[in-house]
Amino acid sequence: MLKYKEVNSGAVLTVFLCAYVFMQSFAIPGSVMFSLLSGPLFGPFSGWCLVCFATTTGAIACYCVSNLFMRRILVARFPQRVAFLEQKARENADNVFYFILSLRMSPLLPNWFINAASPVAGISLRQFSVATFFGLMPINFLHVQAGACSPAVARRVSLLVPSRRAAHGPRHARRARARARAVQG
Repeated sequence: MLKYKEVNSGAVLTVFLCAYVFMQSFAIPGSVMFSLLSGPLFGPFSGWCLVCFATTTGAIACYCVSNLFMRRILVARFPQRVAFLEQKARENADNVFYFILSLRMSPLLPNWFINAASPVAGISLRQFSVATFFGLMPINFLHVQAGACSPAVARRVSLLVPSRRAAHGPRHARRARARARAVQG
């Protein structure tokens, strides 16, 4: 994968960012894996910057989708959590930025819920986006650094791109899978 990335860096970057933002936008689990992969793919600092951008962009998209389409669904499915977030947002009306920042750094509410329920709770997009960017920086840093330092993640990155022979038919695909299992074991 790393050799493929060197040759096709623009395509890898574009696919990485689009997939990451899409997963964040629709609260699809697995974005942590992208954070871990960004370390070996892009390096610790560049990977961290990309992940911070992607998590914030995806969270903003989730906020907007929720604001447009999911208000009733959230209130119907999670009435206690939405009421809790609304109450806390009202109590912290003077410090909404710090309230969202602290929610991002604590496990009190899951991030997908904060992204989706913030417009329902009356939190402005501006305060939400800035607090999300800064609030997710520490965990993004840890994920990217863990991926950059782990040789197991680096090995798995190289297995993500199928070999050219695997594209030529089932017999070659079986050989490629056997080689991949041998590398993992």
